Amino acid sequence: MPNQMSQFGWPMTDPAAALSAFLATLPASLQLLGLGEPTHGVEAFPLWRNRVFQTLVDTQGFRSIAIESDITAGLQVDAHLASGQGTLDEVMTGGFSHGFGASQANRDLVIWMRQFNAGRNEMNRLRFYGFDPPIENMWAASPRPALLAFHEFLAHHFPLFP
Repeated sequence: MPNQMSQFGWPMTDPAAALSAFLATLPASLQLLGLGEPTHGVEAFPLWRNRVFQTLVDTQGFRSIAIESDITAGLQVDAHLASGQGTLDEVMTGGFSHGFGASQANRDLVIWMRQFNAGRNEMNRLRFYGFDPPIENMWAASPRPALLAFHEFLAHHFPLFP
């Protein structure tokens, strides 16, 4: 139904209208929005997440997304978005944990974000972050990639850091 309304009176088929209605109810402008994923492996949620994020980028000036995936692996996705580093397949394999690189919705998100960033300066580009530690339920990855990423960050932001 094109004009299906939620119990709150927000049209759920159009994220821009629903978000505008929701944001209008808040006492202050939104700086951070968190969406909880009710279950993994169901493509409906990340598809809607993508639509909501694209709407927030277009209408509210949002420039970052963080998903429940390895924080260190997410650096690979962000580097791809910034400069095209690595192929899309490499990024989908190495830039996500928990098998999330196999999700078509995540692939679509990376493609859309890379296209959005094309020709934009660093201050206006989209950023991608993971927020899980680099561990799984039964094992932990080597700390080497995390420590190298941390060293690179320090060296970039603090040039006197050896």
